[in-house]
Amino acid sequence: MSAILELLGISRRYDSVAGTVTAVDNLTLAIPKGSFFGLLGPSGCGKTTTLRMIAGFEHPDQGDIRLNGSSIIGLKPYQRRVNTVFQSYGLFPHLSVRANVEFGLRHVSATERSQRSKEALALVRMTGKEDRYPSQLSGGEKQRTALARSLVLQPEVLLLDEPLSALDARLRDQVRRELTQLQQQLGITFLLVTHDQEEALSLCGQIAILSHGKMMQCGTPQDLYLHPSSRFVADFLGKVNWLRFVNQEIGLRPEAIRLSLETPPDSSRCVQARVQQTVFLGNLVQVELWTDRGDLVLAETSRFEGTYTPGQAVCLSWLPADEIHVDAQPVSLAAELAQP
Repeated sequence: MSAILELLGISRRYDSVAGTVTAVDNLTLAIPKGSFFGLLGPSGCGKTTTLRMIAGFEHPDQGDIRLNGSSIIGLKPYQRRVNTVFQSYGLFPHLSVRANVEFGLRHVSATERSQRSKEALALVRMTGKEDRYPSQLSGGEKQRTALARSLVLQPEVLLLDEPLSALDARLRDQVRRELTQLQQQLGITFLLVTHDQEEALSLCGQIAILSHGKMMQCGTPQDLYLHPSSRFVADFLGKVNWLRFVNQEIGLRPEAIRLSLETPPDSSRCVQARVQQTVFLGNLVQVELWTDRGDLVLAETSRFEGTYTPGQAVCLSWLPADEIHVDAQPVSLAAELAQP
């Protein structure tokens, strides 16, 4: 699949009282045409600065940004076939839904403006609410209006800046499904910027993980989760246990750990442990254990697979394929976040 958007060694630096801060550091990335791509990382990793440079609100100190093979560095935001759905929606409170959506279409005829806004509102299921004002909309309706306002401009790339952060959990799940369906229906390249791992994993076909302005790893959600290249990536993408086994440190996701009261027939990947506490979460039970080797481990098991009580001795086992192996001297997520 060809790349529609290319970031070629872009960097962005700021001057502060503490000196020069590098927000984005020599970032190179190719985003496939028609993909739902994610930029994921903790606060301060450079993802929003990257989005602002793509949109044209900031300019890189070095490097190039190309859309369909042509540099867009010298173009103003309104000259780029790139539009942004902001975290705060950015709706004009004094304008109706229709007027908000049509705001960027003042250069076209009234007939075309009306037709395009009608089609965009239908795409996001806002038909019949054209005359309402932002104060009369729910959070989900504001999100859909902001989407329609960007889609009506027929962008080649749609930038989504933390689009679900202002929504409650149930509405977030609903809008997440709607975004996926909309992207598949339109075939437009979506670029999602988020710090939410679940959001990125569930929406994106490919994800680039950033830390301190650098790309740590890029790949599919499955590759990143199951085969992280560093301890930082493994820790950032969900819970992971680090334990000593056969003179090496391995990582195990909680769901990969199997608990039993007896040693399994294949005991090549098995350590003895003792239950410290359990937490019932409805669809699963979290079991916290201390191994005989002094490692604290979190396991997740189905509520149908038995119960465990504090102090109980169990066997903790796993499959070799579920082991996570990273560099000999990994950098942890905590260490990364602690850096200035």
